[in-house]
Amino acid sequence: MTAAEHPLWTQLRDYRVGPADAALSFEARLARENGWSAAHADAVMDEYRRFLFLAMTAGHRAVPSEAVDQAWHLHLTYSRDYWDRLCGEML
Repeated sequence: MTAAEHPLWTQLRDYRVGPADAALSFEARLARENGWSAAHADAVMDEYRRFLFLAMTAGHRAVPSEAVDQAWHLHLTYSRDYWDRLCGEML
């Protein structure tokens, strides 16, 4: 099985942080709080998803980049989404 076919990757690939009807999307908030463009924040979110996959499947410790760490820390402020949806249901 390739990484693209892995069930965890399928879930992470489609995962969006926070409620769909939020006034400000997670990516928009990530961009605003870090002074990034929307395109850069979207790219960081793609890297965050890849980091989560690697951390769960590599069999060794994974260390995020500074940008991914910013996404991770912001995600932690979305407590229920982080602990219930991400950790509880996916990871």
